[in-house]
Amino acid sequence: MSNQVLFENKYDFDDKSLKKYVKTITKGSRISALFVTVAGVIFAIMEYRNNSKIFSAVLGGIAIVGLLAYFITVPRTLKNIRNQENILSEKIIQITFNHMNIFENNKERKVKFGEIVSVLEDDESMYLMVDKTKGVIIKKSGFTKGTFEEFKKFIDKKFIRQQPTTGG
Repeated sequence: MSNQVLFENKYDFDDKSLKKYVKTITKGSRISALFVTVAGVIFAIMEYRNNSKIFSAVLGGIAIVGLLAYFITVPRTLKNIRNQENILSEKIIQITFNHMNIFENNKERKVKFGEIVSVLEDDESMYLMVDKTKGVIIKKSGFTKGTFEEFKKFIDKKFIRQQPTTGG
């Protein structure tokens, strides 16, 4: 039972999918950078009105750094991912009860469900993240065995069981 393929997901990973993946995984960082920018501008204006021009300039500099971080995060992450070994290729993901087998570039990789730290989703894909920037991409339209709805129920059950519990 544990090695039986329950679901199979097959798709060609193209540049559009890569950009969408990067935008999804960097969303938190970009929101934080935007928050720093807005806060920096507001506090810089307040300090400028209080005639604290040096502190206002420092806060303005922080706002500029936040704005740069907001605009640089996606292109920089895209560049780093593209530098990896032939990321744009056909992917076949076979999901069993305990793990996923990922076939790409004539290589096979195994990811156990215990390695998944978070699950992200957009309108086209689900991302099973194994760390902050690396994850397994499941295309909603790419199922050749099973359906996305069945897979979502399956992964929700798997992921809930892995969450640490805290006493209250």
